[in-house]
Amino acid sequence: MKVIKLSKCNSELLANVDKDIFDGDISSSRLAEFVNTENHIALVAVHKELVIGQVIAYVHRHIDSPTELYIDNLGVSLDFRRKGVATKLIEALCVIGKSYGCEDVWVAAEVDNEAALSFYRAVKLEMVPAVVFDGTLR
Repeated sequence: MKVIKLSKCNSELLANVDKDIFDGDISSSRLAEFVNTENHIALVAVHKELVIGQVIAYVHRHIDSPTELYIDNLGVSLDFRRKGVATKLIEALCVIGKSYGCEDVWVAAEVDNEAALSFYRAVKLEMVPAVVFDGTLR
């Protein structure tokens, strides 16, 4: 298995993706915009030319606090879970985050997603209580 950072030069890797790793269909226009936007990071795990894992992250730069790496999405094929794929993706992501000047990392997970909570604890992230608000831009 290889971990590869997506770019405009290799985004065709997403033509062969396991159905379990993204929440929806990949939009070619959104993908192009993503890989061409500074501070957006997408890594994929590839096994025999099949993308079996992915992690999406963003670099948050602030004027009053350290730069943070926000992990937005992590997905691994059902057939490859509990085999170190997610750990390798997160480790590679943190190395890249440091190269972008990130000092902190954070991720949000649903309170009832035991697999995610257990995984993030295992990679030594600390649970911090928070409330999330969301809405639609009008």
